[in-house]
Amino acid sequence: PANDEFQDTIENRCTICHTRGRVDKALGQEEDLEVLLQRMIERGAIISERDRNVLGTFWGSPLKEEAPSSPPTE
Repeated sequence: PANDEFQDTIENRCTICHTRGRVDKALGQEEDLEVLLQRMIERGAIISERDRNVLGTFWGSPLKEEAPSSPPTE
């Protein structure tokens, strides 16, 4: 899946119940996706295998800035 597909899934599926800010906060906090998905399912969410795959591929990466790497020490 492409990053666009991830963003579409967030916009079209996640924001049915959550604000985009809440989703972005979970991304930034590196929440455990499986725990979150299970909690949502227990509360009645229907999450397709496609949604799970798309979210699992990109969870925690598209909106986060990568920390700059430190130069190796000798």
